[in-house]
Amino acid sequence: MKLLNTYLWLIFFCFLSEIPAHSQSLAQNNIPIERISLLQCSGTAMPYLYEKRGQSAPPAGYTPFYINHLSRHGARYLTSASKITPVLKIFNNAAQQNMLTLRGKEVSRFLTELSAQSDGKWGELTTLGKEEQRNIARRMIANFPAVFDPIQGDSMTIFAISTGVHRSIQSMECFTSELKSLNPTLIIHSESGSKFDSILRFFDCNPAYNIYKKEGIWKQEYNEFALKNTPIKQVKKILFNPEFSLPNDSLIDFANNLFQIYAILPNMNVQFSMDDIFPIQDARRFWANSNLLQYLRKGPSTIGEGLPVNIAAPLLEDFLVTARQAIEAGGISADLRFAHAETLIPFSALLGIPQVSSRIAQPQQVAATWQDFRISPMAGNIQWIFYRNASKEIIVKVMLNEQEVFLPVPSDIQPYYHWENLYAYYKRIIDALYQKSVIK
Repeated sequence: MKLLNTYLWLIFFCFLSEIPAHSQSLAQNNIPIERISLLQCSGTAMPYLYEKRGQSAPPAGYTPFYINHLSRHGARYLTSASKITPVLKIFNNAAQQNMLTLRGKEVSRFLTELSAQSDGKWGELTTLGKEEQRNIARRMIANFPAVFDPIQGDSMTIFAISTGVHRSIQSMECFTSELKSLNPTLIIHSESGSKFDSILRFFDCNPAYNIYKKEGIWKQEYNEFALKNTPIKQVKKILFNPEFSLPNDSLIDFANNLFQIYAILPNMNVQFSMDDIFPIQDARRFWANSNLLQYLRKGPSTIGEGLPVNIAAPLLEDFLVTARQAIEAGGISADLRFAHAETLIPFSALLGIPQVSSRIAQPQQVAATWQDFRISPMAGNIQWIFYRNASKEIIVKVMLNEQEVFLPVPSDIQPYYHWENLYAYYKRIIDALYQKSVIK
């Protein structure tokens, strides 16, 4: 497996080298760590922040006619009690020993209330999450109105699918209902469920990846990094009396779990500051921990040997197939998909978007080069925008979170790409993965 994946990645980066150097640098606009904000420290829990930027005009004579789209679900509640329960257990243990500070008691009460309020809502879309999806739908119509105009008097058709997880279904419903409210002539077909798992939940369907996720050596790399990088001094000082005794590894898990709970609060519109517990310089280190975890489990890490990214090939194949069908059949405005961070992150990396596909050997270097909040915040998305001219020539622009990106596809019109070149490039990657049985 190691030799095979190395071979495939060599092929991938040979194509990447064909992109002009200036293009790669333009796309690699990472944020210096010392400038990462507290909200950005939420990582993949960060709410969707749309940044309006100027878009590159297409070549003369080209008009948009079709959009191929993937979205992560919108902002949500905590998915389960898996983080809050162990945190409260330690708080309760300290309380029984009279080892909580006044601030510790306050935080403990807050978390107890938060857990009670979340009961029955675990993993559900929040009000903010619903609005995120509606806003993206509004901008899609506003930015590409020609895509949703009737052709020869026929109403335009949209196909939408989602995983069977309720927050993804809710995201799809909010998005499509907003499109329909803005353009009642649209015909929208929506479906959800396990029948789309091979496309949208490939991370659950691949046996090799499931073994990697549960038993992979990435765990050792992450644990070693977190052991050295987790700033526990301030957490212990603010919440517990000096005499409180807790094993170092337990305190590290406690602090990281508490920070992850804190990070999700903006999604729930809950106002409870923990800035004294997590000052910004510490918050950036906690974010670096979770960012590394995302990178090792879902991204193009060296230790993953391409596996977490390669398993997105069925989704990439679906993008190519649905695009060809839309081009050949006509009358289709968009194909929409609603899934998860585990879908969006590997798919973005498989596309070869520079700021997403970096292979980094040293854990200490990941935070400066690969930043999860820029890739997969809540409601993060990929859009392929298709344009056509009077001669029926087709070009494509790809956007990550509604911002233009560069691809490892040769082009004389970047950030636009000739469809036949884009199709051929990604078809070669898919064929290589299938032929070598990397995808099962």
